[in-house]
Amino acid sequence: MGGFNSGGHNWKGRPTVEQCYPLLINTFSGSGALSKGTAGTYQFPSLLLHFFCEYEDAVVISFLCPKTADQKTQLIGFQAISELHQRHFGGFQAYWVCPQCCENRSKLYLFKSRFLCRQCHSLPYSSQRKRLLERMLLKVEKAQRKLGAIKTGIDYGVPLKPSRMRQANYYRHARVINEATRTYEGEFERCLLRRFPGMNF
Repeated sequence: MGGFNSGGHNWKGRPTVEQCYPLLINTFSGSGALSKGTAGTYQFPSLLLHFFCEYEDAVVISFLCPKTADQKTQLIGFQAISELHQRHFGGFQAYWVCPQCCENRSKLYLFKSRFLCRQCHSLPYSSQRKRLLERMLLKVEKAQRKLGAIKTGIDYGVPLKPSRMRQANYYRHARVINEATRTYEGEFERCLLRRFPGMNF
């Protein structure tokens, strides 16, 4: 039987987005690596990618896949396709084309030796693996810090408005705190009722 506020419906045995290596299109486009004939390396903490821009919109990337329990280290190569889209206010924005869904993405993530978008890998965010109480508490604390609070938490409520903050922004953060607090208190009460049936509040 699970403990208080237990669950785990978002746990699927997959790593989170934050645990996977992202291939950032802005890093390539900002450094000129999408220009034809450009070659170089792309360094992750424990992985080194070698790339060569074969065409204006195609980058050939190769890397050594880390050794696993059932296979040896192997050289992986694939072609990353990029597209340029014109911005509304001038200039262009580059995107990767996901090899699986063919949608434009700003990041591709490495999982099981393949660079695909987050949706195709079904990668959750780390926050999605937290219980509702944890998510609401983090939401309250984040909004309180934006309002300059030193002490944060459900018990501290909405801080006073910082002197230079616009009224509309203050009300927006205050609304986030109040709504998250109500959700937290409601979920906390439901957890107590599940744990201790018949309890009166």
